[in-house]
Amino acid sequence: HQRGILANPANLPLTTQIPVGPERLDLEVKSVFDENDNHLGTMVTWDVVTEKLAMEAKIKEKAEDDRRQAEETQSKVEAILSTVNSVADGQFDTEFPDLGNDALGQVSQAMAKAIASVRETLVEVRDVSTTVATASTQMSSAAEEISLGAQQQAARLEETASSLEEITTTVKQNTQNAQEARALANSSRDVATEGGQVVSDAVQAMSEINDSSK
Repeated sequence: HQRGILANPANLPLTTQIPVGPERLDLEVKSVFDENDNHLGTMVTWDVVTEKLAMEAKIKEKAEDDRRQAEETQSKVEAILSTVNSVADGQFDTEFPDLGNDALGQVSQAMAKAIASVRETLVEVRDVSTTVATASTQMSSAAEEISLGAQQQAARLEETASSLEEITTTVKQNTQNAQEARALANSSRDVATEGGQVVSDAVQAMSEINDSSK
C-alpha cells in the first residue's frame, strides 16, 4: 500500500509521523526528478520530534490548566460580586460561598466575617431601637397620665376655689345677718326699755289717779 502511494509522484510530497521505539519522527517524502523532469525515485527526510512533542504537550497542558484556572477564578469573582450586590441591596442575611483557601477564598472569608459583624451590629441597633421605642411609648403614656392628673388637679383646685368663694360669701352673709340680728336685738332692747318706762309711767299715773280719786 505504501509502495503504491510512493510510486505515484502525484501523491507526493507527503508528510507523516511515526513512532520508532520511544521516539517520534516526522517524515517528509518527496519525488526526485532529473533535469528533464524524469522521475528518478523518492527521497525521505526525517526529524526526531520527541522532545518537541513533549514540550508542546506540556505547553498545551499548561494552557489548559491556565484556561481552567481562569474560568474558576472568573466563577469565584462572579460569586463574590453576586453576594456583594445582594448585601448592597440590603440583604445582610446573605451567606458568602466557600471558595477554598486561595486568595479569592480568603477574600470571601474576610467579607463573610465583615458582613457577619455588620449583621450583629444591625441586630443590636434594632434591639436598642426597640427598647428606645418602648421607653418613648412609656414616657408618652406617663406624660399623658401626668397631664391628665394635672388637669384633674386643676379641676379640683377650681372646685376648691369655688367652694372657698361660696364659703366666703356665706361667711359674709352670716356676718351681715349677725350684725342685723345684733341691731334688731339692740332695737328690741331699746323698745323693751322704753316699754318698761311707759308701763312704769302708766302705773305711776294710775296711782296718782287713784289717789286723786280717793
